[in-house]
Amino acid sequence: MFFIQACRGSESDPGQVVTYVEKDSRPTSSKTYTIPIMADIIVMYATVEEYYAWRDPATGSYFIQALVNQLRKHHQSEDLLSILTRVNREVAIGFSSFEPNYPKYNNKKEMCSIVSMLTRKYYFNL
Repeated sequence: MFFIQACRGSESDPGQVVTYVEKDSRPTSSKTYTIPIMADIIVMYATVEEYYAWRDPATGSYFIQALVNQLRKHHQSEDLLSILTRVNREVAIGFSSFEPNYPKYNNKKEMCSIVSMLTRKYYFNL
């Protein structure tokens, strides 16, 4: 697991109205299999490529705040990818930059990015 808080470019996102639907199920297979050496790695970035990752000088990164918040709330009941999807939603919906003296940077959005090579669900408590 890697969580990366860093800008990935210089673009800023003005936002857009979206609808999100989530559906998930648990795999039940117990077959033996071979997996690639790069399997079971997950990386979450604070933002998508080409865009800013915002932070508050007083309270820090919105991404890290959302990550900690969602892990605390759901680490005993949900799988990792579901928790990270909650982080995406919290940052995407709950955050807008506040830079009233700099209109170019004011009221902008942030979208986290998950790169998953997981081959199964990962739970913190079994």
